[in-house]
Amino acid sequence: MDDSQIVLFADFDSGNMARYERVPKTSQSQPAGGQSSNLVENSEQISPVQPIQQKFDIEFNVWTRPDCDGTPAGPNPNRTWFYFGVRGGHGKFIKFNLMNLNRQGRLFEMGMLPVFRTVPGHEKWSRIYIKPTWQTIDNQFYMSFIHRFSDRKDSITYFAFCFPHSYEECQAMLHEYDKQFEYCKNLNADNCNDETIYYHRELLCYSLDKRRIDLITISACNDLTYETEARFDPEYLFPKCETEPNQRCLKFDNKRVYVMSSRVHPGESPGSFVFNGFLDFILRKDDPRSKILRKNFVFKLIPMLNPDGVSRGHYRTDQWGVNLNRVYQDPDFEKHPSIYAVKSLLVYHHIHNRTSKEHDGLSFNDLFKLDYDSEKTVPQRQKFASSSASFDSEKILPTNFSRSRSFVLTSENEMASKKLKHSKSLEIGNENSDEEYTSTDELRPNPKAQHLNDARLKLINPLWSGIAFYVDLHGHAAKRGCFIYGNSIENELYQIENVLFAKLISMNSQHFDFEGSNFSVKNMLMKDKREGLSKEGSGRVAMYKILGIIHSYTLECSYASGRCMNTIPAAANCNPRLGAISPPLHTDLPPKFQIEHYADVGKALAIAALDISETNPHTRVNNSSFGNLESVRNWIKFYIRSKNGGGIASTNTNQSNLTNSKKSAVRTKTTSVAKPVRLTQLSKPGPSKSKSHMFSTDAEAGSEDKAKMKRILSMKNASLNYSDAVESVDSRLGHRKLMPINKANVGVNNNSVLLFNKTNTTDTVVKKKFFSAGDFRKADSRQSLIGREVKSELGSNNEEDESERPKFYVQNEEFSKEKDDLIEKLEKIDFENSEALKVESAERALSPIEPIASVKTLKAVKSQPINLLLSDFNKKIVRLKRK
Repeated sequence: MDDSQIVLFADFDSGNMARYERVPKTSQSQPAGGQSSNLVENSEQISPVQPIQQKFDIEFNVWTRPDCDGTPAGPNPNRTWFYFGVRGGHGKFIKFNLMNLNRQGRLFEMGMLPVFRTVPGHEKWSRIYIKPTWQTIDNQFYMSFIHRFSDRKDSITYFAFCFPHSYEECQAMLHEYDKQFEYCKNLNADNCNDETIYYHRELLCYSLDKRRIDLITISACNDLTYETEARFDPEYLFPKCETEPNQRCLKFDNKRVYVMSSRVHPGESPGSFVFNGFLDFILRKDDPRSKILRKNFVFKLIPMLNPDGVSRGHYRTDQWGVNLNRVYQDPDFEKHPSIYAVKSLLVYHHIHNRTSKEHDGLSFNDLFKLDYDSEKTVPQRQKFASSSASFDSEKILPTNFSRSRSFVLTSENEMASKKLKHSKSLEIGNENSDEEYTSTDELRPNPKAQHLNDARLKLINPLWSGIAFYVDLHGHAAKRGCFIYGNSIENELYQIENVLFAKLISMNSQHFDFEGSNFSVKNMLMKDKREGLSKEGSGRVAMYKILGIIHSYTLECSYASGRCMNTIPAAANCNPRLGAISPPLHTDLPPKFQIEHYADVGKALAIAALDISETNPHTRVNNSSFGNLESVRNWIKFYIRSKNGGGIASTNTNQSNLTNSKKSAVRTKTTSVAKPVRLTQLSKPGPSKSKSHMFSTDAEAGSEDKAKMKRILSMKNASLNYSDAVESVDSRLGHRKLMPINKANVGVNNNSVLLFNKTNTTDTVVKKKFFSAGDFRKADSRQSLIGREVKSELGSNNEEDESERPKFYVQNEEFSKEKDDLIEKLEKIDFENSEALKVESAERALSPIEPIASVKTLKAVKSQPINLLLSDFNKKIVRLKRK
C-alpha cells in the first residue's frame, strides 16, 4: 500500500472521528497546528515552551464528532474523545492535527499523551512516544502529535484520547468470568463451603438502545440462604425473569453491600480500569484479603452505566445529550433507565440488608412491589407519596433514634441554605476548576420515582444501613492524580469515618492523592461551568441526601499522570520470601498513568474496606507511622479541624452519638442550644465496671487521689446519677471550639488532640496553660477528657499500668511544677483527722444539695477553663490550712 492509499476509519465500537483530510505537501512547512511564525503571532500560546519541531512525512487534519452528532438531540459542545484507526503508512512518520477538540491545554500541560496500539505487533495500549504540541487560535484548540508506523505491511494502528475500554470489550470480559464461574449456577449446601466464591451476572435492565446493563453479584457462600433475591420493581427491572424465573441471584443474610458503578460518562475510560482492578482483586481465590472481603460483604457491581454513549464514542453524555450523573434526584426510567436501576438497587439494599431491621421498628413493605405480591405487577406510584406524607416518626422511632437529633426530618432547602451560610464546615481539599459557582436551587419533589425518595429512608441509622460503601468511578481532565470527592457530613463522627476511608486508600496505593480529595459543602452544591447542572444530582450527593449513607464517593482518576507518590509501608504478617504483598519500590517522580496504575487504585479501594473494619490480616496501618487505626482516626480528626481553621458546632439535625460496639459515646440530655462536637465521641471505652459501683454515692474519707478529694469536698451525701454527672462535666467542657493550630496550645495523647481555646462564650477569655494527660496520676490513656472528668465526679479510683500512659504530649513546665506542688500538698494533709474538713462537711450536709455539686458553683465553674480546676483545689487546701 503506497502513501496515497492511507485510510483513516472509526466505524467500530467506541470509535469517534467525523472526517479527515490530507494536508498537501506544499503547505506542510506551515502545519495546521500553528507552528509557523505568522500563526503564532495571532494565537494564544498554551504550551509555555514549544518543543523542537519533529520532521514528518505525511500530515492529516482530523475532526472529532461531537456528542449526539447525527441524533435528534443534535450535537453538543463535548468534543474531547477521539478514537480512530489507520491502515497504511508503514514505516512513515505521520502527523495528525486534531482540529476541534475542547480546550484541554491544562491537561496537556500535565504531560498528557494520547495512546496507540498496533495490530499485530504491538497489541497492548501504550502512550505515544513523541510529546504532542497544542495551541489555541481564535478561541479554537488544536492538538498535534507525530507517530512512526510499524514496518509490517498487514498492521493497523489505532489512536485514542485515552486507553479505551469499549462496550464489546466489557461484554467479552464478563463472558470469560461467566465461564470461569459456571459452577455457581448449580450451587447447593452439598457442593460448597463457606469459602466458595459466589459469582452471578444478571441483566439489570436494557439501555435506550437495547444494550445490556449488567449487575454482578460476588460474595462467599457463608450466610447464603439458597433463596433467590426478590425481583423488586418488576415493572422495569430484571426483564429476563419474565421468561426465566430463576435468573435472580441468591440472597445473603447478615452481610452489608458494597456497590460500585462505572462509565456514567462514556469517555472517562480510566474508571473502567479501576473497576477491572477491583473486580480482579475480590475474585482472587488464594489471597486471604480477598477471602475476608467476600465473607464480610456482598458486592454489587455495575461495569457500564452508559453503554450507549460508550458505543457511540461520546465523551460525556448519552444519545440524547443528557449528563446522566446529574439526574439521580429524579431519574425517569423511560429516559434514564440505568440511573433509575442503580438508585433502586441502592434503596432496596439500604433497606433489606440493614443490620438492625428486626429492632428498629421501621417498615418498608409498601416501598417496592415485589414479584411475589398478590396484586398485579403495575405499581401505583401515586400512593407512595401519600404513604410518606402520613408517616408518624414518633410512633416507630427506636430509643437511640429518638435521642439522636441527626434523624429529625428537616427540609432539604433549609439544609442547603444552612450549609452555604457556614461553608467552612468540614471543608477539605481544593475545588474542581471546571466548576465556577454554587447552586441554591430548592430540591423539587420527584414526580417520576417518588418511592425512591421516601422520607423514611433517612430514618435508618447510617451505621445500620445495608449499604456499606458506594463508589462511582470517573476520569478527570483538570487535576493530576487519583482522588476522591466525598460529602461534607455535619456530624463530625461520621465525617471522620468518611475521610478515613480516603486516607486508608492512600496507605495502600502509591498513586492515590489524599490531599487532592475534596469533602467540602461547596463541591456538593456547585454547578458545572459548561452545562449549568448542579452536583446535587450526582450519585454521590443524591444518595447521601436520600439515604444518609456515610461512605458515598466519586473516585476521579486523571487521564494524564499523578501529582505525587505515596510511600507505602510493609504489610503485616507477610512472608518476605513470597513478596506478593511487599510494598512497591518508591519513586519520587509520578508516572504517566498506565492501565496497571488505575488497576492498583481499584485494588486499594477493596483493601481500604478491610482496614477500616480492622479485618485485614496483612494491614499496612500497623507498620505505618501511625501504628494503629485509632491513631489514624485521631489524625483525621486533627486534619479536619486544622483544614476548617476552627471547630464546628453541631446543628440540631446532626448531634447524634455513635452507637458502634467498638466505640463508647457519652450520652447527653437533648437541649435546644447547639453544642460543639466533643472530643470523646470516638474514644474507646475504658475498663468495664458494674452499675452498682458506677452509681455508688457513699464514700470513705481519707482517699489520697484527686478524685476522692473532690468527692469529699463537694459531693458528700449527694445523690448522684450518671447522666447528671455527664451533664455537669459537659457544661464545663462542651463550650470550646478549636482554633487554628498556630494559635492554640496543644496537648496530645494517644486518643485525641486537645485544644483549649475558649471561643464561643461571652465570658472574658482567660489565657490557658497546657493540660496534658499527665495531670492525673496514672490516668487511663484511652479515656478522653470528658471520660476522665466523669470518672472523677463519680469517684472512680481505677488505675492502669504505666505502659498504658500516653507516649507523647506537649507539656508546660510551669504548669507541671504547680501540679507537682499540689500533689505534694495533698499527700501532707491528713484528711481523716481534719477538723476543718469535718466542719465543712457537716455544714454542706445541712444546706440544700444540688444533684451535682462542684468545688464552686456550676455557673462559676462553667465560666472557667478546665485547666484551672487544679488551681481551685490548691486554693481550697490553703483555706483549710488557715482554718
